[in-house]
Amino acid sequence: MQSSARRKRALSDDRLDSILRALSDRTRRQLLVRLASGPAMVSELAEPFAMSRVAISKHLRVLEQAWREVASPAFPEGAACGPDGCD
Repeated sequence: MQSSARRKRALSDDRLDSILRALSDRTRRQLLVRLASGPAMVSELAEPFAMSRVAISKHLRVLEQAWREVASPAFPEGAACGPDGCD
């Protein structure tokens, strides 16, 4: 049986894996850069890419799920991360 600390760590590792997997895709990173400048329609986001609006929407769903992971209690608001780790 897993200890409580191990289960928490496994859940935390799964969340981190989900976030990093979302950011590992170049298209998703480019979408984030574009969205950092302001909101955009899916059709506007799809223009620079050779993919459909449906494909862009799927990428956005992956990013949205990763954002939910970041916004979850495992990453409290105001937590800061730097070279020495996270607060």
